[in-house]
Amino acid sequence: MMSKIEKIWLWISAAMFLIPEILWFTISNVLSNFFGNNDPIIFLRINFVNMQGYSFLYKAVVFFQLLGSLGFIFFLIKYKNMNKIIYCILLFIGILVFFISLFSFYLINFFKINF
Repeated sequence: MMSKIEKIWLWISAAMFLIPEILWFTISNVLSNFFGNNDPIIFLRINFVNMQGYSFLYKAVVFFQLLGSLGFIFFLIKYKNMNKIIYCILLFIGILVFFISLFSFYLINFFKINF
């Protein structure tokens, strides 16, 4: 079983991804714009992070989410003394979220998706 401190760090790193995504839909907006049609950008939720002058802030939030998903995977692998089924499910979700975050960060920085 994981100790209390280990569980706290695991869920703090998960919250680093979840809280910005719930507040601003950052990765969801990037992916919907990339895989959507060529019409003008339609956001799932318009907020100050999506505004024209705040592209650096948007990149910082997505990078913060990327670090949170990477931390979740790190702490999950480091403290893997939990139920095997739950461990495998959480590891799969963590790796999936990490690669989606990495792809979104790549799109923002190298394809110059403007907001």
